[in-house]
Amino acid sequence: ATTLILLVSCLILSASSAFQPLRNLNHTPTNSRRGGELSSSSSPQPPSLSHPLQYHVKSTRVAHPLAAKSINNDESTDATTTATSTTATTQLVKDGSIPTAASILAIAIFYWTYLVFGAAVSQSGILPIPEFVPLSPGWPPSDMDLQPALEDSAHFFYIQDLLHWFSSPSSNDAVADLAMGTQQQQQLQQPPVVRLAVFNFAEAWIFAFLPALLADERRLPLPAVLFAWVGGLGLTNAFLAPYLAIREGFAAYYDGSKEKQGQEHEQEEDNTASGSKVSGRNAVLSASVGAIATVVVFYACGSCLVDTSLGDWSDFARLATADRTYLAFCVDLVLFSTFQPFLLRKVYTQEIVKSGENESDPMPQIYNVPFVGLVAWLFGK
Repeated sequence: ATTLILLVSCLILSASSAFQPLRNLNHTPTNSRRGGELSSSSSPQPPSLSHPLQYHVKSTRVAHPLAAKSINNDESTDATTTATSTTATTQLVKDGSIPTAASILAIAIFYWTYLVFGAAVSQSGILPIPEFVPLSPGWPPSDMDLQPALEDSAHFFYIQDLLHWFSSPSSNDAVADLAMGTQQQQQLQQPPVVRLAVFNFAEAWIFAFLPALLADERRLPLPAVLFAWVGGLGLTNAFLAPYLAIREGFAAYYDGSKEKQGQEHEQEEDNTASGSKVSGRNAVLSASVGAIATVVVFYACGSCLVDTSLGDWSDFARLATADRTYLAFCVDLVLFSTFQPFLLRKVYTQEIVKSGENESDPMPQIYNVPFVGLVAWLFGK
């Protein structure tokens, strides 16, 4: 039943993000200056009352040149005001959805309940634990339970391997010793290639999400974005999924409240989680993050192709069924494949609306390709 709930939630999320219609609200100011006085109107006036002088002239059939000139100036002023207002029109895509937010929230609850606190939930007896969820690490976790994850964390992004490659094994230089750490750390056995590759692949993927999260105009405040991203580097979807659920919920609530009140959206920077932010893609940040993530994933995939055998993959499969941490990493790769097009579709729609292009244009299909699509977006225009 739990597996079915997870699959249905992912299906609803994919369907909602793929087929949700894009609805835009236009904000057109109605302020205009006539005769040196500023008049505002929240509702359109009858044509006969919009130009008093013109109405008077037409009704009395006066054809005086000064009156005609005044009429022409008034019409010209109205045309200029209308053109200016049309140019200043702001479009904000309504992309919030309560069903989508509920689906992501269900995924987040599943992740925290079974993959983060699975052992604690099993001991408390609050909920039944599915048979496919391993109870290791236990609660509280022991040093032995956490040993594989700690070993892989020491090789985060293969930084230690890079330092070891640049330093000479026989060097006694103090700088080299500082870079390599203690002699005991140097003698630690290299983690299994497949296990380390999966760990770094998942970490590089969540690492590459940062520019897209910041480019989202409907994002939560900056501290919340950074908190979710930094937390995601440690517990991946334990932080990313709740963030996306809250973001989607706030956007849906904001859109619904504005629609009920009959108010227009104004695209301005604010400190609320519901409104539009002055955001956009940072080319330097995107290229830097994309380059780092690409190198890490390329190295991870290359090491799996060169230094592994079928036995290594079988060992990792057994580990994923016995260790909840690495089962979570496998689940992360599946969820990232769903969250990536979900987020990029929103950011892409915001970008084309802002640039004035046809918002009905479909998102490039490459953005749907797991990880490759995110890298393509990072290096795109």
